[in-house]
Amino acid sequence: MIMMLVVPMGLMAQIAPKVQVKNSTEIKGSKLYGEIIIQEFQGAVSVKVDFGKAITGITAEKMILNDVETLRKARFNSVADALNTVSSFGWTVELSYDTVVRSGTITTIVISKDGQKLRRPEAPSKKASQNGLKGKK
Repeated sequence: MIMMLVVPMGLMAQIAPKVQVKNSTEIKGSKLYGEIIIQEFQGAVSVKVDFGKAITGITAEKMILNDVETLRKARFNSVADALNTVSSFGWTVELSYDTVVRSGTITTIVISKDGQKLRRPEAPSKKASQNGLKGKK
């Protein structure tokens, strides 16, 4: 009875496809995140898209990096224009939240897109040590 259970598992292990990993820090099937920032100051509304600084180190997909630069440089007249534009680039809305500051309210809409080949970014302490910067002791 025990042999009957072990043999099929052994066969399944041999049938399973083997995956080769070129870079051990490569992550497949993860998401990239960005944000649409809406701010009102003295009656004027500012709508812009930001992805942070780490995105260029996380993905090597040229199409995504080109899209990120295009969206980062764009300025929008309305939230609808921003949402329709990022949607046309394949980004989807995850959530939104408001932050109250002295000059008014900042609305942040978090957007995401599936990434095929993502890498883990360098740790800040490692990068700082390469630049000759030392932390306080």
